[in-house]
Amino acid sequence: MGTSDPMVIGSCDSHVSPPLSYLRPYCERRFLDDFDAYAKGVDERLEKAGGLGTFANRARDENFEEMHRRREYLRVDYSDPQLRIDRMNHERIAAEVVFHGTAQEDPQTGKVASWPIPWQPGDRSLVSGESGTTADLATAGRRLYNRWLADLCAIEPGRMVGLIHAPIWDMDEAVAQLRWAKENGLKGVNFPAPGSFIPAFDGPLNWALDAQYPSYESEYWDPFFATCVDLNMPLTTHVGHPILPPYFTGPAAFAVTVFEQMPLSGRNLWHLIFGGVFDRHPDLKFVITEVLGQWITYTMDNMDSIFHSTQVGPGSLLRQAIEKPPSEYVRSNVFFGASFMSRPEALDAIEHDLTGNLMWGSDWPHPEGTWYPDMAIDPVSPISLANTFHDLPEDAVRAMAGGNLIKVYDLDEALLAKVAERIGPSVGDILGAPALEKVPAGYLGQGFRDAGGMFV
Repeated sequence: MGTSDPMVIGSCDSHVSPPLSYLRPYCERRFLDDFDAYAKGVDERLEKAGGLGTFANRARDENFEEMHRRREYLRVDYSDPQLRIDRMNHERIAAEVVFHGTAQEDPQTGKVASWPIPWQPGDRSLVSGESGTTADLATAGRRLYNRWLADLCAIEPGRMVGLIHAPIWDMDEAVAQLRWAKENGLKGVNFPAPGSFIPAFDGPLNWALDAQYPSYESEYWDPFFATCVDLNMPLTTHVGHPILPPYFTGPAAFAVTVFEQMPLSGRNLWHLIFGGVFDRHPDLKFVITEVLGQWITYTMDNMDSIFHSTQVGPGSLLRQAIEKPPSEYVRSNVFFGASFMSRPEALDAIEHDLTGNLMWGSDWPHPEGTWYPDMAIDPVSPISLANTFHDLPEDAVRAMAGGNLIKVYDLDEALLAKVAERIGPSVGDILGAPALEKVPAGYLGQGFRDAGGMFV
């Protein structure tokens, strides 16, 4: 193809957190009083937290102070569907996956928070902190959020990949919600790492309340996994895990959290493989997003080393549990959302034949992502993409920059090709030299990492 031909860009990583006032119209009438009481409690906890949701503990960081001063990152209504499409067009992004979780201002009240899904058990937001939530309320909260999300994604069908939040404590309802989601345009499943969200309900659940999910070797999960295969809806985990003790509260707290997020959130990877899930469900797809550094190949090598071990230890037992080396399941069933992928990571994928498993991401609207709030200037995402992919093989770049996203989430390739014809970028924009001089001086993100590490 020529350098002027369009290239389809897909982002594996974007976020939304609708203010509770946006969600109220989606609440079932029988739960409205409970919803209003919940919203009042959130408001009270937000006031107690100092009025800045999940960013409160980062205010001493000079970059966050600058961000707060301008408030451009927080005053944007990320829950407005047209604004999201306008932003995607500006950044030259044809399609993007939508996770829950970001801070935004509620235009009606002026308050800023990472607004929770109502009655979310174990939510990591500063303002949710639920105790005493019943299973019925938690299930209702997920239903209403899924309905709101389906409407958000419907503004231009096929461009936003909404992820359903399923009530996994009620398998019949979880399966029913999967089928509803597929019929209503949602494309995947938000699938938290084991232990990320620990139910603590007053009412009975389908397993003992011992602060543990059933392991993935349990037949409890099989109806859920089988339905995901039947509907072609990938399990999708975004890294990020509750802080484990000892608890840090000083300047090191954020560093501890982000440093631990991959080994803790990545537990899904080896739990699913070692639990034999891909032997029982060979067509199941699993995505783990915001993977930084060259963690993927390191983890694959270490999983394989256990499997192939002939010494006394776990190797012989693991070979009884699964049929193939773990790296083979990774290549056939697992995909990685490498948000703001660095050039060393792209080269590593080429070297290890993993270009069919990686997906680029912009991480909008998180401030570390590849975007800039002023849409009056040239977009940053295409420059970041060129910084990563310039002069690399076109087929590999097309796969990592958007093709794998289309494949994994079963998107309409022809539709997105037409979008790319309209908004760009071109092949030359991405494979040519990056226009680094156009990156604004006020850009705070990590879209130009070049050392292969997590942050540089």
